Amino acid sequence: MKIKTWVAACILLGVGATGHSAVNQTQLKINTVKSVYAAIMKNEYGDEGVMRDYGTNDMRQVLRQLEAIADRNDGDQCNWQGGNYIIPGQDWDLKLNQIRYSVLQNGRIRAQAKNFGKPFTVDFDVQCKDSICRVSDVFTPASLKNEWKKYARKGVC
Repeated sequence: MKIKTWVAACILLGVGATGHSAVNQTQLKINTVKSVYAAIMKNEYGDEGVMRDYGTNDMRQVLRQLEAIADRNDGDQCNWQGGNYIIPGQDWDLKLNQIRYSVLQNGRIRAQAKNFGKPFTVDFDVQCKDSICRVSDVFTPASLKNEWKKYARKGVC
């Protein structure tokens, strides 16, 4: 009887630890998205700048391709630059504490707020490895990564 009790306790502890780990990873994802918004609002980063710091390797690779195209067209404003996906508009009156975060069924993190009274929603695909999370894509509802890939394939501004 003692062995059955011990086995049952081990199973419950394992399930509890797994659930706790999932909660921690979810909180890490939310914290990553919060950091993205804090970085944009503190340093006045654009979408490109924040993806340099918070994007996954594949997101940064697409960005490097676009930057190489922009370098070849020195002085020209490329169509992909300054898209303002993460905070729509050229400026904002948004405060960090006004952003609501939630977890979608597909695992993405949703940020919702109002900028100059106009509501917006942005979904972030955040990938975590160990305790480090990075943004894999941004949806408004279209994919920012796919949008950038289209411009990269064109090869011109």
